[in-house]
Amino acid sequence: MNKSHHSTTEREKKCDTPLEEVEYKPITNSCEVLKPEMKSKSESYFLYLASSVANLTAFVAGLAFGWTSPVLPKLNGNVDPDNNPLGYPITSLEESWIAGMLSLGAIFGPLISGPMANKIGRKKTLLIMACPMVLSLVMSAFATTVLLFYIARLLMGVGAGSIYTVLPMYLSEIGETHNRGTLGCLMTVFITFGFLFTYSAGPFLTVRNFCLVCTVPLLIFIPVFFIWIPETPQFLALVDDQRGLEASLSKLRNKTPSEIQKELLEIQRNVQEDVQSESGVKELFRSRIHRKALTIVVALIIFQQFAGINAVLSYMQAIFDATGSGLAPEVSTIIVGSVQVCTAVFTSSIVDRLGRRILFLTSSTGSGLSLVALGVYFYLKTHQFDVGAIGWLPVSSLLVFIVSFNLGYAPLPFAVMAELFPPSVKPVASTINSVVCFVACFVITSFFPSLSLILGMAQSFWVFAFMCALGTTFIYLMLPETSGRSLQEIQRFRFFQANLFALFAGICAGWTSPALPKLNGSVELDDNPLGRPITRLEQSWIAALLPLGAIGGTLVAGRMADQIGRKKSLLIMAAPMAVGLLMTTFVKKISLFYISRFLMGIGSGGVLTVLPMFLGEIAEDHNRGTFGSLTIVFITVGSLFAYAIGPFLTIRNFGLACLSPVLIFVPIFSIWIPETPQFFASIHNDRELKASLLKLRNKTSEEIENELLFVTRIVENKSQNRRGIKDLIKTKASRKGLAIALVAVFLQQFTGISAVTFYLQTIFDATESKISPEISTIIIGTIQTCTAIFTSSVIDKFGRKILLLTSSIGVSLSLVALGVYFYLKTNQFDVSAIFWLPVVSLVSFVVSFYIGLGPVPWALLAEIFPPSVKAPAMTVASLDRTLGRFIITLFFPSLSAFLGIAQTFWVFAIICAAGAVFTYW
Repeated sequence: MNKSHHSTTEREKKCDTPLEEVEYKPITNSCEVLKPEMKSKSESYFLYLASSVANLTAFVAGLAFGWTSPVLPKLNGNVDPDNNPLGYPITSLEESWIAGMLSLGAIFGPLISGPMANKIGRKKTLLIMACPMVLSLVMSAFATTVLLFYIARLLMGVGAGSIYTVLPMYLSEIGETHNRGTLGCLMTVFITFGFLFTYSAGPFLTVRNFCLVCTVPLLIFIPVFFIWIPETPQFLALVDDQRGLEASLSKLRNKTPSEIQKELLEIQRNVQEDVQSESGVKELFRSRIHRKALTIVVALIIFQQFAGINAVLSYMQAIFDATGSGLAPEVSTIIVGSVQVCTAVFTSSIVDRLGRRILFLTSSTGSGLSLVALGVYFYLKTHQFDVGAIGWLPVSSLLVFIVSFNLGYAPLPFAVMAELFPPSVKPVASTINSVVCFVACFVITSFFPSLSLILGMAQSFWVFAFMCALGTTFIYLMLPETSGRSLQEIQRFRFFQANLFALFAGICAGWTSPALPKLNGSVELDDNPLGRPITRLEQSWIAALLPLGAIGGTLVAGRMADQIGRKKSLLIMAAPMAVGLLMTTFVKKISLFYISRFLMGIGSGGVLTVLPMFLGEIAEDHNRGTFGSLTIVFITVGSLFAYAIGPFLTIRNFGLACLSPVLIFVPIFSIWIPETPQFFASIHNDRELKASLLKLRNKTSEEIENELLFVTRIVENKSQNRRGIKDLIKTKASRKGLAIALVAVFLQQFTGISAVTFYLQTIFDATESKISPEISTIIIGTIQTCTAIFTSSVIDKFGRKILLLTSSIGVSLSLVALGVYFYLKTNQFDVSAIFWLPVVSLVSFVVSFYIGLGPVPWALLAEIFPPSVKAPAMTVASLDRTLGRFIITLFFPSLSAFLGIAQTFWVFAIICAAGAVFTYW
């Protein structure tokens, strides 16, 4: 806890600050200035006792969600059919509704308990909401019809939903700043203990005895909590109960009377200010800061639920039954539950030390990878492969999933919610958060059995894995660190959202990889919208019309960005991409496919022309390289999106799926993201210029004023010295910069990256590898994204030149190896022993390309030209890029047919080798 100790030491220097001069920070519900006064090294044991007693309700909530794992096999007749209380096995539909009714009831719980907590208090609300949970368990113990089980689960859902809403508020209000994260994570610890108890006791008890045993924690909680545990200090201050407030603080804090009195006064002042400020739903949506916070929290909850946790836990025993693994399902679920508890305990001990963001990233990535592995097992088993040698895989995958999920996704969304909102809107935000949580939970739990029947168990887990990948991207780009920070600091997060336009461009670029094999007849598809396979020439034009359209988009967007602004230009250029994707969902003529691809190209070219300008102008010197290389990260994420879902959907559904991110992210960008400071300076709008800097910078008012003057001066100088394309060749420096930019962009395209991207699945079809083309493209896309993210984090450390050199050499060697494989295969050599070579070569190619040749040219374009010639230089470089892309994409199929695919890759390899020499000298 070195960080906490340091923070305390810093604050102790401010002990003499008068109470009246302390700035109110709504991130906590207690006094920020009182942190220096907390000099006592010992904790209040009663605080942790109170938290533990309150968390008995969380324990029962865990029991409720895990209840289906041992009970459903008994009700559906798979286990101990003689003791089925219904006397007959339930159907799959009844099984789904029993599992889903809890989440349905939990939707209504927050709507009741949220307002109740503000009217009668957190403590009384928790006590009242424990009653339907007790009633539910008693009903389940004596139920003899499915209808009674439905009602019991609905009641349990109302109680559990209320606990998820009120308990985080209770814990955050009795806690202190240095232990807020730990107390928040204790809720997850108790929930996981509830799951473990269910897995340990449920399989070995009858349904009646199991339900009766589950009532015991609530029968302990109600009297103990009612008699000995106090109401939160904040609510007592709200109802002006001075005596109760002092008694509550005396119980919860291990402090001197003077320290308690100071905290009491500060809580009263905070509550008074909170009462005076407007609260409720209107305030939540009226404030830009609150809207941003709500967007983050809701997104985290959606990603939490769509990681498939409730599907996995509700059907844990059934999943192990389906695997047929060597371990008994009862033993496997107990092992998983134990790991779940241990991970939750571990997380609660480190959350205030490591911070929330790194735990979220680790959790999301680990969950996704483990779900991929679990899906692989079911895929092999379903397709009659011998899985006896990997009977350990489902248990291991689920263990990794549980560990990963409980590191971040499980405990932190509600903790972050408590930190992002001030008290005036926290109850409303908590209610909305809980409703979203349980709506998503209901959808997943109810439809997981049907989804696994329609898609297959493996594909269902891969869908969840894909959601985890989206969650990782969202967290990396949008989630600020909240540990130990004020609300203002938390909510000044970076504006990465602009790069979402690059994601759309990546989707458009990757569209051809899964779509062309369906159009040319390589893949069996009864509903080819054209009704015939396309020719090689038509295939080339479908791929090449995107870069051709990008030439037009480049010419239009550059001028538009100067006239109406970077932000509006990006939004306008999203329209042709959206129209192009929409057209692919219903066209039945090849000419309309041409038009749709051309429109996608106009949008992509425009976006990739304006976006570097936008990012360069919102960035600062120390992060400009990272911001610039993030463009390529999002392009690769878009391509991965296309690779991951395209092979498994019809062309129509694929187009609709590709369109969905546009419809989600464009409103976000238009509402919350500001125009660049430089553009406001160019149109002399000082008011909006200052507002933009306040949103984009975490600086003092004086620093903002200084940067405002600096930006204004830079823009004025630029306008006085504005130059055209002719000026690019007038000076030696400009000529050298232009040469470097053109060669860098030329190398980027003549590595063959566009050909590989557009024809990736076709290339894998040609290898006849044992690894299916669909899986190979997903592997490549995943590695592509990971490498781009890695490069964005190191580009400002290693420099541009070394990355370009490493990239050029690596790409050249990879293309040589790929060419060798195709040469041997074409000349009738037996390549079965090296079936892995094309995948390994393409992995090496992608890693090498995205280390340098992919992202670095984008960063160079914003750095090597002076402001006076930057606009024409960007236009020329963009035209060079799009023209090269058009040539490669159009002629790659013909070139590979004329020279041979091996020789074509060797031509690209020679160009890359020449590029390495150019970069070195």
